[in-house]
Amino acid sequence: MVLIRAHARRRLDDGAVAILVTVVVVAVILPVLAIVVDLGLARLLSQQSQGAADAAALAAASTHPRSLAEAQAAGNATEQVKALTAANLPTLHPNPGEWDQAWATCVDPDPLPSIAGPGSCISFDFTSKRVRVRVPRRTVPTIFSGVLGRGAPAASATTVATWGSDAPAASPCALCVLGNYGGGRKVVTVSGGDAAVGGSLSVSSGGGSLAVTDGGRVTYGGGLSTAGSVSPPPVVGPAPSDPFASSLVAFRTMPNGQSVYGQPSGTAVGSCQPGVYQDVSLCLSFAPGTYYVTGRPSGNSVQVSLNADASGVTLFLTCSATGGPTGVVARACPSGSLPRFIGTVLGSHTLTAPGSGTGLALVFDAGLVRNERLNGNGQLTVNGDVYGPGVTLRDNAGASVAVVNGRVVVQNVSFTSSANPGSTMLRITVPPPGAQLAADGPVRLVPTS
Repeated sequence: MVLIRAHARRRLDDGAVAILVTVVVVAVILPVLAIVVDLGLARLLSQQSQGAADAAALAAASTHPRSLAEAQAAGNATEQVKALTAANLPTLHPNPGEWDQAWATCVDPDPLPSIAGPGSCISFDFTSKRVRVRVPRRTVPTIFSGVLGRGAPAASATTVATWGSDAPAASPCALCVLGNYGGGRKVVTVSGGDAAVGGSLSVSSGGGSLAVTDGGRVTYGGGLSTAGSVSPPPVVGPAPSDPFASSLVAFRTMPNGQSVYGQPSGTAVGSCQPGVYQDVSLCLSFAPGTYYVTGRPSGNSVQVSLNADASGVTLFLTCSATGGPTGVVARACPSGSLPRFIGTVLGSHTLTAPGSGTGLALVFDAGLVRNERLNGNGQLTVNGDVYGPGVTLRDNAGASVAVVNGRVVVQNVSFTSSANPGSTMLRITVPPPGAQLAADGPVRLVPTS
């Protein structure tokens, strides 16, 4: 009897062990396998998605789109995003129609302001020059999660790339004088940023003033002579950096075309298209684009007048060389080039930069070292930035005011005329930060939170 009872007890123990093993497998081993295998696959796919998003965003940023229309153009930014993401994740979307549908229904909870397409996972901010790419969420193939009744994990990735500069956003200089500021007896007003002078700052008595409003500062790096009015009181500060230096790269590759309108004895008058010009004074209308103004390679300087409003236009004042039937082609200005290449910029019309006035409107070649006057026969209004890193800004005896709705960067300011003391020579208003385009910078990834 004792042997029979012991044998029966062992059979009961065997059943308990089997139940225990089953419980352990279901409650412990399968969940561990789900974590190790399924989540491992999800992590691997997320890493692949991140690499695809990074490559796609960098490719889109490298196209430097200036508008949503450019970004959506075939072969441009948005197409590169989709193509590169598909190339880096070939197993996700074997069917092109499925791939297009994934982008069309993809939702980014935090897109940039301009969205390229019906979904929101490719978006741009053309003011800060950024692109945001969110790879559509895709279900990860699972092995164990379904057995446990759990939903399959999903993989996605988000990245932001930029082609803008790292210029500080807090109160940048609206008037950036890389060298010395001599205001004489003239009035200059600035709002929307600082007036920053790298060298000496002087304003004469008898009507001279420099006024900065909207919480901006007046800073200088050299000597100080303020017999005139300067407000707020100037303080010593760092020399202003050149915010548009990288932007000049786009202009240094001169077009191959030779000068058209503006020959010394030219008779062509009328509608002008972007291209190379000795002078644009004969243009009575301007198609949007960049106009390379060369002056003449010999003889007297050309006095450039704006005789019509120009919208969506950048005037790039550079130098010239002889060559071809017309005798003039554009070339980059050597450092310290002679003043005969370009004369005074005059006008009583409005020049509006591309981007609805939020870009470079009037640019002087960096090698163009000479005196320039923005104001002449009437009021010149510039909606956009004025950039002349080698230019000394001079005043006009006629005291016509120049209005610039953008930043002004020059080497020096030297107002010396004694006529009309106390008259306003320059009025600068920088639009709110949301309306300003950042300067171009290196294409790179931006950390995302």
